[in-house]
Amino acid sequence: TCSVAAPEKDHSFVMYVNDIPSHKLSSSSPWYAANFTKSTHKFKNGTVSTDIGGYIDEFTEDHNKTVINCTSWKYNEHVAMTISLQPDNSTNNNTEPLPDVRFHIRGPKSDNAMVGQGSSITC
Repeated sequence: TCSVAAPEKDHSFVMYVNDIPSHKLSSSSPWYAANFTKSTHKFKNGTVSTDIGGYIDEFTEDHNKTVINCTSWKYNEHVAMTISLQPDNSTNNNTEPLPDVRFHIRGPKSDNAMVGQGSSITC
């Protein structure tokens, strides 16, 4: 989830996924299923949070190295991060019937899969 907190709603706030606005992702994008939506919340102190968020049930290799950039054109500022899914230091210890190597991918759990959150899922 990306957000900007300001005195009023930021209509210019956009989330870019690999330079494509999240609301313009094609159905062939691995991020399309995240169903990114924009919302606002006004706090008692008058601050308004403009948020863009979505959920991914399971990361795939296609999600790796994605750049998420959230930009406010109104305030001429942005925040960005690269999604880096990495294998754990797993090796074949011959405990499996097949000589396959198991990997552990660091990333949000499916029930807490918001961009920027950290936990783990096993593939």
